[in-house]
Amino acid sequence: MISEDGISFDREKIKVIVNWHVPKNVLDVRSFMGITGYYWKFIEGFSRIAYPITSLQKKGNKFGWIEKCEEGFNKLNELLTTRPILKITDPHKDFVVCTNA
Repeated sequence: MISEDGISFDREKIKVIVNWHVPKNVLDVRSFMGITGYYWKFIEGFSRIAYPITSLQKKGNKFGWIEKCEEGFNKLNELLTTRPILKITDPHKDFVVCTNA
């Protein structure tokens, strides 16, 4: 599907994330992090956002979904289901170019 601005996206592909239920146990956390973790390199501060959720997987920790977990879950959900804002680089400011060459 192509949107009005010419950017290609498929709503069916993001439905999985949009409809993901709040994790109820460690297995659910692993499933969610398995899907979202693939995109860590595209989300600035991914590990900081996901830390409250990933810390639930630590051995010996009692599973306790707290407000910080909910905030991280909602933020990741939002970041993975909305398009990033793109803008033209300002040549008068510092910037980093990452390539895979």
